[in-house]
Amino acid sequence: MASIEVEAGGEMGGKLVHFDGPFVFTADDLLLREKTTKGLREFETEAAALGKIRHRNLLALRAYYLGPKGEKLLVFDYMPKGSLASFLHARGPEIVIDWPTRMKIAIGVTRGLNYLHTQENMIHGNLTSSNILLDEQNNGHIADFGLSRLMTAAATEKGYYLNIFFYS
Repeated sequence: MASIEVEAGGEMGGKLVHFDGPFVFTADDLLLREKTTKGLREFETEAAALGKIRHRNLLALRAYYLGPKGEKLLVFDYMPKGSLASFLHARGPEIVIDWPTRMKIAIGVTRGLNYLHTQENMIHGNLTSSNILLDEQNNGHIADFGLSRLMTAAATEKGYYLNIFFYS
């Protein structure tokens, strides 16, 4: 059983439940106050630029939300099969992933990275199997690209992440 740490109260009056893991953060950290993200104008400019990026192997930013207390949320497409990490590790040993499926995912990720590097002049910076998401046909979609542009240098050094929601 995982150990749990609960932070109660906070400015929003909610509850944050921590499970085992290397990340230590507060509810305020997750709500993206100005201390972790760039200022409003700069955030909107960068988010608008990210929202224009379209490629079949990149997860599209569909919307963003700016809350009354400085909350900033991003909305992306929902990928029904989840992450590549889950696809590779959260299955029984009797389920084999065939080579054509593996190649399809690898080629999709390569195409997405090539587009980011050549057309958008952007480096992902943190590509892992956890931020490659799969659609119903096992096409790979790269997530989390450009997020460092929305955050302050201090926040990216601490490893804070933006609130990200997926919709279907």
